[in-house]
Amino acid sequence: MSLYEQIRKISLIFFVVIGLSHFITGLLFVNGYYREITGVTNRVLFIPFVLALFSYLYSGVKSEENNNSKLAILILIVGLLVIIGTVALEIFLPDAQNPLRP
Repeated sequence: MSLYEQIRKISLIFFVVIGLSHFITGLLFVNGYYREITGVTNRVLFIPFVLALFSYLYSGVKSEENNNSKLAILILIVGLLVIIGTVALEIFLPDAQNPLRP
């Protein structure tokens, strides 16, 4: 088993666990349960969720059977743009993530 396959399996586990946690805290926040805790948790889990997604995609493209470097570079560039955009939105528009907050 190659290194990229191992990274892909671990990234999938992180993606599923963090994604479900992010989804559940978002539902709890919107419905008004534990607003302070779920709001902070939802905002904190977004960036690791995106990082797990792009590490899963990148490791799948860079595996030994699928040595397509142009697609890997494209996924890396798009991933970096999304992460930089997310961080910029968190810094410049902190309330835009939670428009339903009273």
